[in-house]
Formats: sequence, structure tokens, C-alpha cells
Amino acid sequence: MVITTATPIDATQRTRIVGIVIATLLLFAIVVADLAMGGRPDPPALRAAATLLDGAWRFRTGDDPHWADTATDDRAWETIDMTAAPGSHDGDVGLPITSPAGWRMVIPAITGTLGTGAR
Repeated sequence: MVITTATPIDATQRTRIVGIVIATLLLFAIVVADLAMGGRPDPPALRAAATLLDGAWRFRTGDDPHWADTATDDRAWETIDMTAAPGSHDGDVGLPITSPAGWRMVIPAITGTLGTGAR
């Protein structure tokens, strides 16, 4: 039979262990709080390269593969404004969730006068 005796932890070791545990928990709490606040704004270079989806879009609930065709007639589709309110986060555009599926098409802005040949 082997009998082992554990060496007792002295006050210095106990203080170090408690300090490490407290520091670890504090660091964990700081990371969780930072993630809960939503992080920081996008860097300017990323913001400049991003494609904004603001503006008017045509929308129709459902899922029909034919709607992916660029020749689809979407004039009867609902028009929605995808511009988010100032200070809102992703997904906060105020649309009710009635269907998990839907198709969206951008309404292009037309500039110039038709029939003038200007490009």
C-alpha cells in the first residue's frame, strides 16, 4: 500500500491562486461586456468598401426560383425602404417577420432624360 501525503498550501500560494482566479474572472467579465455592447464601429476602409443596401427595394414573400431571373416583372411587388434608422443595428429596418423566405430586388435610380442620347 502506497500512502501519499499532499503538501499543504501555504498562505502565499493561496493568495496567488485566489489572485489568478479573480483576474481570470474579471477578464472574462470584461470580454463578455464588450461583446454585449456590440463592439466598435467598422473601420473606415471596410465601410468604404461595403455595399450599402439602403434605399427602395421591391419585395415579395415566398420562394420561387424564377424570381432570380433578372427579366422577372416585379412591378406588382411591394416596395420597401431598407434604410435603417440612425443608430440602429443590422436587421433593425422595421419589417415584420411574416415569412422566413422572400425575394428582394433593388430599384435602380435613373438619372438624365430619356431619349436625349445622354449617357
